[in-house]
Amino acid sequence: MGIVRNFINVIGIASKNELPNKINGQIVEYSDTEILFVPDDKPEINTIYEIMIDLKIKSIRKVNSSLSNIVIIDGERKHKIIYTENGDFERVNVLYLNMPYNTFVELPNNNVDIDINNISIHVLDAYFELISSRKIYSHVVYLIDVNYNNQNLKDKYYKQNIRFDVGKNIDIEVDKELSISKDEDIDSENSEFIDIDSEYL
Repeated sequence: MGIVRNFINVIGIASKNELPNKINGQIVEYSDTEILFVPDDKPEINTIYEIMIDLKIKSIRKVNSSLSNIVIIDGERKHKIIYTENGDFERVNVLYLNMPYNTFVELPNNNVDIDINNISIHVLDAYFELISSRKIYSHVVYLIDVNYNNQNLKDKYYKQNIRFDVGKNIDIEVDKELSISKDEDIDSENSEFIDIDSEYL
């Protein structure tokens, strides 16, 4: 059973139970707008009754640079469109459209090699509208769930904090030692001066 949007039954929108309930890495939400074209060898559309949308991931790859770390996702998006064609009989037709799908997710740039465990993509919402007999407006909202082990990131952050604290303590101790040594020098000079004056007197 689908969800009705703009009088069109849309199948493929993720239910609440299918969505992640916790973050095991990071989650990205974004939308994509495009125009779907009906091929010339297919009948023109009069009314759209149902659209099924399905997305499959084919491959992922990481691209690292000194400024950013990203994971690129390549896949395929499939549409099944059930509609009535223009004409006196308004016969029902089925149109299959397979299109490439590409996107990317920016990962934390902490000079840490992130091990990606799994990536899943969910359709949060979809809206379609027939703008002409061969053009369909499409707006789809996606959720990308990237699972990776962030323990390395926590360890690195913890180590950085320790180094900062230790360095800070050392600076404080050095300042204290320097101040004490200065005071001691001043006291010794003063005592020396007093002794010399007393001898002359």
